[in-house]
Amino acid sequence: MLCAMSKTASRLLVTDAQQAILEGIASSSVAQHRLVLRARVLLLAAAGVSNSEIARVVEVSRPTVLVWRGQFESDGLKD
Repeated sequence: MLCAMSKTASRLLVTDAQQAILEGIASSSVAQHRLVLRARVLLLAAAGVSNSEIARVVEVSRPTVLVWRGQFESDGLKD
């Protein structure tokens, strides 16, 4: 029997300063909903959670997770 193996995404590298900013956004009650979701996605990626699991937990599509990760990896927190 063959075991299907999926490629696991590497942990997103986030500095302590970026982590603090993302945590602040993720817990904000006044930030735009999209920004809160994006911060949650990035924090979960930094914790090593798989892209599929992040998409399920945050209730966004997997392609959205991939785009937001890619944007963070290339631009940091710049919007």
